[in-house]
Amino acid sequence: MSKLHDPTLPPGAIVEEFDDGGALRNDGVRLKPANQNPWYVLATLHGEQPADAHPHYFDFTLADRNREVWSRWAQDALDDAEKAELLRLFRARLGNNSAELPDPSEDYDFSYTYFSGFTCFESYNFKKAANFCGATFNECTDFRYATFFEEPLVEKATFIEVTDFPGTTFTKGAFFNHATFSQSASFHSAIFSEETSFEMATFSGKVAFHEVTFTEVTYFRDAIFYGNAFFHKATFKGETAFSGATFNRLAGFKDTTFNGITFFSNATFSAKTIFNSATFKATTSFDGARFLTHVPEFHATEFYEDTVFPIPNTPTANWPPQSGADVMAADDQKRAYSRLRLFFAKTQQIDEEQFFHRQEMRCKRVTAGWATKGMYSIYSALSDYGISIWRPLAYLILLTVLGGDLLGAHRQALGEGQDWAMLGENMGWSLANLVPFTGFGRTFFGPDFYQGLPGWLQALAGAQTLAAIPLLFLLGLGLRNTFRLR
Repeated sequence: MSKLHDPTLPPGAIVEEFDDGGALRNDGVRLKPANQNPWYVLATLHGEQPADAHPHYFDFTLADRNREVWSRWAQDALDDAEKAELLRLFRARLGNNSAELPDPSEDYDFSYTYFSGFTCFESYNFKKAANFCGATFNECTDFRYATFFEEPLVEKATFIEVTDFPGTTFTKGAFFNHATFSQSASFHSAIFSEETSFEMATFSGKVAFHEVTFTEVTYFRDAIFYGNAFFHKATFKGETAFSGATFNRLAGFKDTTFNGITFFSNATFSAKTIFNSATFKATTSFDGARFLTHVPEFHATEFYEDTVFPIPNTPTANWPPQSGADVMAADDQKRAYSRLRLFFAKTQQIDEEQFFHRQEMRCKRVTAGWATKGMYSIYSALSDYGISIWRPLAYLILLTVLGGDLLGAHRQALGEGQDWAMLGENMGWSLANLVPFTGFGRTFFGPDFYQGLPGWLQALAGAQTLAAIPLLFLLGLGLRNTFRLR
C-alpha cells in the first residue's frame, strides 16, 4: 500500500478535490471525475441531479429522461437519427467534439471514478458487467430498483462478468432497495459510511461482502440470496437487520463482527450457515428464524448475553430434521447444538439450555447403535428427554387405571358387587402398587388381601411396582427441570 497522506484518516478518504472534478485519495490514488466517465455521462445525459437531491427527494422528471436515454442506448434500440442526436448531446455533455459513444455490448467501467454529488441510478438496467472497483461516492447513492445482468451471461473467458464494487467507498447513504443482481456481485472491502440498505434486494448468483465495513445502520431485510452469500470478516458497526431474509445456499459470516443490535428474526437459512469466530457485541435476535437443513455453526463465536434463538414446541418447526437428503449429518448437528447449549448454560438461560440438550439427544438417538437407540427412543417417549411432567404422569395414571380395572374384573367374576366404594378400593390398591414404599397397600389392605389374589394379579402388582420406578424418576426429573431446581 502507498504511503498515506494523512495517517489519521483511512486509505479511502478524500484528501483533495481538483478543479476538473477528480479527487485524490489518502492512499495516493487519483480518481477520475465522473463527468469525464463516458458511461456516467450517458447515464446523466440531460444533466445531474441538484446539489440538495436525496434518494427521497430529487428531480424525478430529470431522472426519467436520463433513464430513458440510458435504456435505449443499452438495448441498442436507436435508429440513425436518434444515434446522431445522442452523439451530439454526449459530446456536448462530455465537452469533447471527437468523443464516440461507448459500445453497448461492452462492459461498463466506472472504476476509480469520483462521484462528487448525489448519484441517481434508480431503476437503471445494467445489461453488461458494471465495474465500480475503487470508486468513491461522496454523496448519497441511489441504486433502488436497479437491475444488474438482466440478460443471460455472455460466454467469455474472463471473470469480469460480475457486478464489481470492491474497494468502493460510499461516503453518505447507499440505497440498493429492491435491486436485482442477476449474476455474481462483489463488494469486497467496500466501505459504507452511513445508512446502507439492501432491503428486498435479490442476489441470484454468488455475492461477496468480504471485509466490508458498514459504519451505521444496515438493512438486508427481506433480501433474497439465491447463491452463496459471503460476509467473512465484515464489520457491522451499527444496528444490522437481516430480518426476513432468505438464504438459499451457503450463508457465511465467519470472523464477522456485529457491534450493534443485530436482527436475523424470521430469516430462512436453507443450507449451511457459518458464524464461526464471529463476534456479537450487542443484543442479537434469531427469533423466528428457520434453519431448514443445517444447524448454524457458532464454534469459537463470542455471543452477547442477550441472544435469542427460537425454541419451538415442535423440534423441526425452526430446526432441521436429524436425517434426510442434503441434511447436515447428525454428528455435526450434535456438535453445533452443544455449542449453543453451553452458551445458554453459562448464561443461566434454562429453557434454551434444555431445548438444545434435547436436540443433542435427538442427534445421539440417530447415531447410536441399535440397542442404545431403543433406550433413547423410550427416554423420548416417556419424558421428552427429561423435560416433561405430563408424559410420565400420564403413564402412571394409565398404569393405575389398568391395574384397578383388572382387579375390578376379577372381583366381579367372584360375584362381588360393583359400586363407587369398590371402584375407589380397586384404584387405591393399584395406586399402592405404584408407590409401595409409602406402605399404603399393607396399611389399608393388609397382607391377606394380596395373598388371596390369583397369581396373575400378584404378578401384575409386581410389574406395576417395577414400571413405576423409572416413571417416578422421570416425573421427578421433569419437576426439577421445569421449576429450575439444581
